Amino acid sequence: MKIITDSMSDIRADEAAKMGVTVVPLHVIFGMYSYLDDVTITREEFYERLEAGELPKTSQASPDSFDKAFRTVLKAGEEVLCITGSSKVSGTWQSASIARDLQSQPERVHLVDSLSGNVGEALLVQEAVRLRADGMDAAEVAKALEALIPRLRLSAQVESLKHLALGGRISGGAAKVGDLLYMKPLLSIVDGKVAQQGMARGHKKAYGWFLEQITQSIDPAYPVYLASCNAPAAMEKLRIALVAGGVPENAIREMGVGSVIGTHTGPGCLTLAWVEKEA
Repeated sequence: MKIITDSMSDIRADEAAKMGVTVVPLHVIFGMYSYLDDVTITREEFYERLEAGELPKTSQASPDSFDKAFRTVLKAGEEVLCITGSSKVSGTWQSASIARDLQSQPERVHLVDSLSGNVGEALLVQEAVRLRADGMDAAEVAKALEALIPRLRLSAQVESLKHLALGGRISGGAAKVGDLLYMKPLLSIVDGKVAQQGMARGHKKAYGWFLEQITQSIDPAYPVYLASCNAPAAMEKLRIALVAGGVPENAIREMGVGSVIGTHTGPGCLTLAWVEKEA
């Protein structure tokens, strides 16, 4: 079985290689130029341009890019498990679905809509890697992930709602309200879509909100994923707050927010994903 994901998962190439995972890149667009996420533009170059005031756009991965990835795996005699970013915010899942239907044996391509992205999608990919190592086949892993997704939680704090409004993920009116009084907008992924959960005055209040969210529901059998949009100092402060609040230090996995998600959140965003315990 070969695990394939897209670059909304923000799994870097070296990490993917270690896990035996293929990452299909989305497109990041600055002006008239389109780049392959983390391939023809690095994360560092992206944030330099973003923080210099350039406003990028994103475009989904093409059916052709998934078709090539699927054909390579199937030709080698393996099955495909493909985990994509949320179908509610990107057409990438649809591209993967089209590519599956182009295969001579589409039943050997198993698609999982994460209904998430970034740390949430990465958590599912890591779980898929673990289940593969335990001997499950692609169909079994897909079924296990689909059972897990309703318990997957992703929360975020952004510095401003401007980038989400520009990308059409929230209304312009909501963005204007969110920028008042130096408040930190708090977000969650609900049913695969971005939902505003409130405001926090300053980072400390935001850290408290994260801690309240996670300690009420965390399933200790799964890791906690933590990431930032080029804000390592803020991420470290949140990590310290989580550990002080009772989250086991060895359960926390740190990563970055890449170009695609960063386009819509802007710099300084913090994201957190975990699995909620069963009722």
